[in-house]
Amino acid sequence: MDKARLRKYEADRKEAGFREIRPCVHEDFLAKIKELRRPGECMGRTLERLILGEAVPRPPFWTPEEAAQRAAKKAAKPPRTNAVKAEKPPFGGFRHAEVAAAIARLKQVE
Repeated sequence: MDKARLRKYEADRKEAGFREIRPCVHEDFLAKIKELRRPGECMGRTLERLILGEAVPRPPFWTPEEAAQRAAKKAAKPPRTNAVKAEKPPFGGFRHAEVAAAIARLKQVE
């Protein structure tokens, strides 16, 4: 993660009225909050939703230009395949032929 980008996002959140707090809570309280969390919710968003009735939307992390650049970069990547990979040969791969030849020589000596 780009630290400069993260600092800009933190500044955007602060400008939008968000403040970071670090409460010290009992483990029972924390367990109950975790139980009430929805998928994708951070702890702050969960608390906002429960106390205020709804979570306040956060500012976007990426600017529209950055989002477009990321989408273009992702579209330019070749698609991932689910092809089955060949089994890895025993003895670490590249030396397999050497090891097999050495074993064959040992068997001939016996």
